[in-house]
Amino acid sequence: MLVLVAITLLAAAATSAVGAIGFLGLMAPHAARRVAGANTGWIMAYTALIAPSILLLADVLGRVLLPSELPAGVVCAAIGAPPLVGIARGRKPVAL
Repeated sequence: MLVLVAITLLAAAATSAVGAIGFLGLMAPHAARRVAGANTGWIMAYTALIAPSILLLADVLGRVLLPSELPAGVVCAAIGAPPLVGIARGRKPVAL
């Protein structure tokens, strides 16, 4: 339980320090690892593709599909929070 609290506080501190869009820096490598396995070179390549794709999706959702305009950071945090909670709890994370 102490480790879970520590992970959650560290993730919250990192997100608050760099902003909600920086949250992608926490989530994109985990998503890339699910695609590439343990190959570090491919993880970096997939991370470079996944992070902007998630940000573009969040921006489109926030501007076009929702009734009122929301900042991309808010939508990005809503997209990335469930997988991060799953990782922190030690379960298999939900797909992005």
